[in-house]
Parts: sequence; structure tokens; C-alpha cells
Amino acid sequence: NPREIVMYDNYTQTILDDFDFVGTTERFDESLVVLKLLLGLEFGDILYLSVKSAQSYEFLPNKQLCSQLVPKFVTSEMEHFFQSEF
Repeated sequence: NPREIVMYDNYTQTILDDFDFVGTTERFDESLVVLKLLLGLEFGDILYLSVKSAQSYEFLPNKQLCSQLVPKFVTSEMEHFFQSEF
């Protein structure tokens, strides 16, 4: 129904107008790069570490199976940064 489409488009635009930035979890890395560019930040200003760790599994619904996650590692530079008072 064309009237419903217009109504949903208007509702969606109203919601989007309330936000300055919308990132997605599916493209989180890319969303952080865009946020960095929009805010004029340096890469050193943005740091995140995944909460998923070694011996963890993730369910892949499109394949209907669980996959073991690759363990994350911390470089010596990252360790130095974490211990600093930045």
C-alpha cells in the first residue's frame, strides 16, 4: 500500500533525524572509522577490544552451526598503552 510506505518512510526519517551518527554491529570496524573521520579523531583516540575471547563459540545462523572464535591477542604496544595514564 503506497500510503503505508509513505507513513513508514516518514516515521523512519523522524527517528534518523534524532541521531547524528548510526553505526552497525555487523560493520563495527567500518563504523568506528567513519566516526573517527566525522569527529576528526586520530586512530589512537579509538580503541576497542572484543569481549569474545579464546575458547568461545559463536552461533552462525545462516550455516546453522557453531564456530570457534579465534583468540585475540594483545601486542606489547597495546599492553604499554593500557598501563599508561594516557
